[in-house]
Amino acid sequence: MLSEKECNKFIKDILDWGYKIPDSDSRTKNTVIKRCFDGFGVAEGIPIYWESKYFSEPKKTISHKELFGRKHQVENLISIYDSFRKKPSITTNCLTIYCVFMRVEARKVKVFTISNPWLKDMYFSNKKSYSIEEITEVSRGSTILSTNLEADTNEIDIWKLLDPRG
Repeated sequence: MLSEKECNKFIKDILDWGYKIPDSDSRTKNTVIKRCFDGFGVAEGIPIYWESKYFSEPKKTISHKELFGRKHQVENLISIYDSFRKKPSITTNCLTIYCVFMRVEARKVKVFTISNPWLKDMYFSNKKSYSIEEITEVSRGSTILSTNLEADTNEIDIWKLLDPRG
């Protein structure tokens, strides 16, 4: 059974270096510390910060609440993006991505990567929901995951998702 855990492993494994921030366990679930986002890493010399969302069934539309339910994590990604642009540093590049994985067939998963500034625009919009076509358009051209995806559909075979280098 595919889960968000495997989706995060997929992202981590295709980066040059990646770290998945551990999820809370039963002892720490009720603490005041919230996990900032799912993980971070480096690809082609660029810092990457990500959050992922997994839908186990295909959808034609996704509500704003379903998509961005964990507000603090999306807001953290937006803050990182804004911080890199405000202050000159060694690098002004970073990639903050919100990865949406959606099961579309028994062995196929569709992958959408929403990066800034589109993530910020979508998050702060007044829209109540997004069609899959809108999300597809926003995620078009994001290259960080595309080498493992079928070019026309942004889909991946489940076994490749579970073992991207294998």
